[in-house]
Amino acid sequence: PVLELPETVRARFTHEAEDWALTHPRLRSASRILDARAAELVSEFREPVTIVEAVIRYSRAKSADPETTLEEAYPLLEQLVSNGFLVPAAAVDGDSHLPALHPGEEVAGGTVLECVQSLEDTEIYLLRLEDGGTAALKIERPSPTGRIGGVFQREAAILEHLAGDPTPRLLGVGEHLGRRWLLLEWCPGIDVAHRAWELRAAGAERPELLALCRAIAAAYARLHARGVVHADVHPRNVLVTAEGQVRLVDFGLSRWDDAPAGFPSAWR
Repeated sequence: PVLELPETVRARFTHEAEDWALTHPRLRSASRILDARAAELVSEFREPVTIVEAVIRYSRAKSADPETTLEEAYPLLEQLVSNGFLVPAAAVDGDSHLPALHPGEEVAGGTVLECVQSLEDTEIYLLRLEDGGTAALKIERPSPTGRIGGVFQREAAILEHLAGDPTPRLLGVGEHLGRRWLLLEWCPGIDVAHRAWELRAAGAERPELLALCRAIAAAYARLHARGVVHADVHPRNVLVTAEGQVRLVDFGLSRWDDAPAGFPSAWR
């Protein structure tokens, strides 16, 4: 229920008191806000059930016509399936939501400290290196699309080309138990949407927000000057440090004008 979210979170989006928030922390898809009727229908899928069965049960409980209900609900259900919120029961793995690596495990020349992000296709870990420094390990998860290999190859080549401006530096590439990984410079910070929200919550004046916008524009200008188009632009891929520096991340779908022969093309 939306009303169970912290007030600071609710203040960031439009909602009604009866709405529900639907979130999957491993998905790249954004959270969805459902009205009470839609939430009741979606709750039918807490246990494995066909769409037809779910619609019939919901319609009986509401004394509604099942055909009308299905017609009205189909666009929503189609989006939830497309975005990964609804999945075939046979595809659910009981351990699929757990990080594959654990604190203390040795990998890529470092020691895992914690998992900082776990998505359906990749995981990112904070590593302690042998010299005492830190790094980010980006490692693939098995992908049913088979696209992830080219994504990692493309990202590694582009990060090497950009050499840390305005991106994390590429420190190494390799495989761990058949899973490709990239070792990256650790860039502490928060995504730009959270930083903008912090500035507004602190009563920041317009010039401070404009300075953040200028820093973002300057980062993309430097990227384009090097012949690279990011192609996956959204707030979570723009990190802002405490000093206000902007770093761009996640280049798996990017384009590079002067890419060498054999450079894999993006699937979109």
